[in-house]
Amino acid sequence: MTGIGGKIEHFINEHGILVVGSDFGADVSVTVRLRTEDVEAFEKDIVELTSAKAETEVISRGWNEM
Repeated sequence: MTGIGGKIEHFINEHGILVVGSDFGADVSVTVRLRTEDVEAFEKDIVELTSAKAETEVISRGWNEM
């Protein structure tokens, strides 16, 4: 895989991030599970890695944050 999808996939694998879903079709979509304290750094790293072409979205929070 090349391009943005390849960069994201490599970054995730290199950092041992838990992937819970992915779709590397026309639009790349990857769902990962992170500790709350790691979300901000992950978002920053993805923006830098993709030259701000990728978007991140928190889709749920753990039960201990409700």
